[in-house]
Amino acid sequence: MPAPFPTRKVYSPNSPELFEVGDSDPESGVTFYPPSDDTYLFLDVLHDEVEKGEAIGSGSAACILEVGPGSGVLSAYLVRALDSVGVPAHSLALDVNPRACEATEKTAKAVGVEAKIHVVLGDFNQSLHWLRYRPDIIICNPPYVPSPPEECQSTGIEASWAGGDRGREVIDRMVPVFARLLQRVEGTRQPVLYFLLEKQNRPGEVCRLFEDLDCSGECVGERQVRGELLYIYKFQRRPADV
Repeated sequence: MPAPFPTRKVYSPNSPELFEVGDSDPESGVTFYPPSDDTYLFLDVLHDEVEKGEAIGSGSAACILEVGPGSGVLSAYLVRALDSVGVPAHSLALDVNPRACEATEKTAKAVGVEAKIHVVLGDFNQSLHWLRYRPDIIICNPPYVPSPPEECQSTGIEASWAGGDRGREVIDRMVPVFARLLQRVEGTRQPVLYFLLEKQNRPGEVCRLFEDLDCSGECVGERQVRGELLYIYKFQRRPADV
């Protein structure tokens, strides 16, 4: 029987289902990003958006893209949440860290959605340029912690948090890639991006970068955690007549 995800709000480290499915190798230490405070905020936002019908409308199957899944908890949760409201969903989970890819596959199997999550090992900037379809929902908890620039090149656990100057080096490279993916294809849904930012990233500046590329954003979640003020922004393409 697949382990159920907890349904209560404000997910906590006391939710064993979120941790047992993503154990790191005890001999080598933590090798991928485990569920943490930012993960719990993201889960709560996704819960609310699905419950309100804001993440996606009813109807045909939904395509999800997650960049940097870490443990894979977000993709696994969102696939199951959408399925529960009658929207069949599949996710493409892309990570540069091979251990994160393994953890995502393990999480998907543990909760019974392994057939619905396809894991790809690769760099987002290179891999997403050959993406042949437009996702309906993009979710991304990017590396946002200020760090030495060289750490941004890591393919280990550092890739999950090392964001370079102001935590913005990777984020700024992601913006034009995501803006392109938010372009609507005729006859399809309007894609939406859920993007986590921290106060030091200057979210207002990031929003202006998206605005320059004809996208609009709104804050749909905020939480003060240990030493960080976290936000989740929802970005979409602006209508052509705006």
